Amino acid sequence: MFKLIIADDEPIILKTMEKRFDWQSMGYELMALCNDGDAVIDYVKKNPVDVVLTDIRMCKISGMEVAKFVHEFFPNVKVVFLSGYQEFAYAKQGIQYNVFDYLLKPVKPQELQNTFISLREELEKVERSKKFVVYKPEDYKRITMLLRNIGALVDNSTDKKIWTSIAQEKYLAETAPAEVKCSIISEMHREILACMREQELSVTPRMEQLTNSIGDLSVGEMIQQLEAIEKELAESCRNERIWVRDTVIQEAKDYMQKHLGEALTVESVSRWANLSQRQFMRKFTMESGESFGKYLNRIRMEKSLELLSQDGTVDLETVCEAIGFSDVKYFKSVFKAYFNCSVKEYMARRI
Repeated sequence: MFKLIIADDEPIILKTMEKRFDWQSMGYELMALCNDGDAVIDYVKKNPVDVVLTDIRMCKISGMEVAKFVHEFFPNVKVVFLSGYQEFAYAKQGIQYNVFDYLLKPVKPQELQNTFISLREELEKVERSKKFVVYKPEDYKRITMLLRNIGALVDNSTDKKIWTSIAQEKYLAETAPAEVKCSIISEMHREILACMREQELSVTPRMEQLTNSIGDLSVGEMIQQLEAIEKELAESCRNERIWVRDTVIQEAKDYMQKHLGEALTVESVSRWANLSQRQFMRKFTMESGESFGKYLNRIRMEKSLELLSQDGTVDLETVCEAIGFSDVKYFKSVFKAYFNCSVKEYMARRI
């Protein structure tokens, strides 16, 4: 419900506006009746308001002055004018103060209903956009990653189809307006549902429900819903002895391979993957069958063997730099513990 106040200096008109129209059915909660513009301004200063329906001419402070005040200090509040026929030209001046509409007295029920339903739709549109605007690009990236994972669980080909439809992730995360982001995410979700039905896969109630509410959810709420859906589908796949690789973990592994010479940690890689450390470690172990630390140590040792096996004189400092070790002595101890032989012994065998 959007919060509405009505202002008019004629008590009978105020009472008529209150009793004659079913504001709740139009999506409004009537919060206050004001008999002058200064009462409106005082109320708006102290209370949350979405819409002001005000007579354009009142004794002390006019509706036009109210519109000017609201425009300057509360630009998100919408104003609708009530005006007599002779005031119609004057009412048009409200355009400069972003007045939503003006209704002629006596007010016709259908005209008022049309105006306020249209206004409600605009307010709802703004509310949906707000929920997306306040979140960081990383949140959008997380949503699309979750949808990608869900698509991969449904069908490997779905993954490509989804990403073709949204072009580049950078477009979604950085340049698209909030409404476009919401539209794209909705389209991705619909494609996954269509694919599930096409393959006669069970559509979870949560997934079905998300179709109807996706535009009304905040990013945080949507992430929670999608994480739950991903978990349900993954469980379903395991029950049917189907295993589809979680793309975020595979991409994290690829990232680690490419940046092996850097100081890789659970914190840095989980941040890159847009997951909490706890989520990342759990997913990584489940996906790989080994912990993050063991995997990192293994690929570093395998890379060190590759480098040590190359022809020519081997510079241990170069090897250490390539695999993310800052200390040669420490590298030697890790190497010996892993391969059960020292670097020197390995090199002697190689020769």
